[in-house]
Amino acid sequence: MSAHTSHVTSQVAFPGGAPSPLLVDKAEAARLTGISARSIDRLVSCGRFLPPVRLGGRVLWSRRALEKWVAAGCPEVRAESRRAGT
Repeated sequence: MSAHTSHVTSQVAFPGGAPSPLLVDKAEAARLTGISARSIDRLVSCGRFLPPVRLGGRVLWSRRALEKWVAAGCPEVRAESRRAGT
């Protein structure tokens, strides 16, 4: 893995495939959803995108949560969920 990578933290191996990160940074979240990184910032601030998980200085998103959010039609995120960080 290179020094600058978009895949971070724990990984889980899928049968017959390469490991897939459980948490992804903004660049990878943008790639997965087809939304620009800048748009993610705007959408998070107005409650229309999943809030990130903050670990130290890192800002990350759960790959599984992103997949579920997209499968659900990208619903608006409630204000209380944003405050709770879930």
